[in-house]
Amino acid sequence: MITIKDLDEAKLMDDIFYKMISGKIVFHMIPHEIGIDSKYFASLIERIVDYNDNHERIIRYTSSEDYYNFRSIHETDEFINYGGFEKVYQDIIGADEHQIKISNLETSNLELQNRALEYEETIRLQSQTIRDLQETDLRLSIFQKFWWLISLFLALISWFHKEIANIILNILK
Repeated sequence: MITIKDLDEAKLMDDIFYKMISGKIVFHMIPHEIGIDSKYFASLIERIVDYNDNHERIIRYTSSEDYYNFRSIHETDEFINYGGFEKVYQDIIGADEHQIKISNLETSNLELQNRALEYEETIRLQSQTIRDLQETDLRLSIFQKFWWLISLFLALISWFHKEIANIILNILK
């Protein structure tokens, strides 16, 4: 796309464009009329020509070392009615603002995706904690239901152990 620094430069390009299609073709005439130096003027002309060659045919021109000869064509009037280089600049700014909005939305989307991933990880960790606690609760509930059986089993083992110890002691005496 064409590079236009600011709205003032776009207006300056429009002024130059209007004067050149009205028949003022010599480089040294126009820069002094609008109060700019020749190098900047040549740069603006090159951008106008570049826009014409690469983006939209708005003029017919011939060039030599000292001047361009611009001629108006049908598309010139359409370009002027469209708003000229001021409108081109506003379109560029609008496209840039659109890109900035898209970039901001993409950034927000990435942040939301990261939050969603963190949330999912938190849910996984909490689910694992819940499963571990349920497993522990199941063990405890089984122990609570059968504690009397376990106690009876331990008491019987203890009693058998005592009896066996008494029998061994009686044999050894």
